[in-house]
Amino acid sequence: MLPNFTEDADLDRIALIASDMDCTLLADDGTMPPHMEDRIRALDEAGVTFCAASGRPNYTLAEMFPGLDRHMAMMSDNGAAIYCRGELIYESLIPVDEYQRMIRYTLDDGRGCPTVCGIDACYIRSCDERYDEYFRTFYKKIVYMDDLTGLDRDVNKYTVFFPGNDAEDVYRETYRDAWSDRYMVTNAGRMWIDMMNPGV
Repeated sequence: MLPNFTEDADLDRIALIASDMDCTLLADDGTMPPHMEDRIRALDEAGVTFCAASGRPNYTLAEMFPGLDRHMAMMSDNGAAIYCRGELIYESLIPVDEYQRMIRYTLDDGRGCPTVCGIDACYIRSCDERYDEYFRTFYKKIVYMDDLTGLDRDVNKYTVFFPGNDAEDVYRETYRDAWSDRYMVTNAGRMWIDMMNPGV
């Protein structure tokens, strides 16, 4: 038998409600809960900020919550950029020479596809465009380039895609020990390794 809960409508002590996206806010098929827009607007009117937290970039989150950017917060790229009511309030950029080293490391290793997460777009090698349909799940703005090693853009996350589903093994074998003394390195399931600045 279910316990007898009573509704608590007192939101005075709540200022922020944050939710992860995949497997938390979103259903397995990627859909939002019903009436999510109404709920976010109602929270905003009550003085409570709803924050979508995700590894996705802000421009993708903005498309997932159309017309709501002035009514909520978006913590994108695993926390490397935070927007509140349409205003960028925090970002943690990776130095150009450092993410260029990350790209070269991935290319030398040969097992993953480098994806460079810029503030305005994701930069991916032209030879990896065959995975475009999957990439578009996360990155709504992609720039394909023949060579990423000379890229010079504002970047807040570097991530590696592993189409062979071996990211967990590669993370343990190489990336964790090679980079974790300088960067936040995380294994994001079987297909991704993410790298951000310390503290992100």
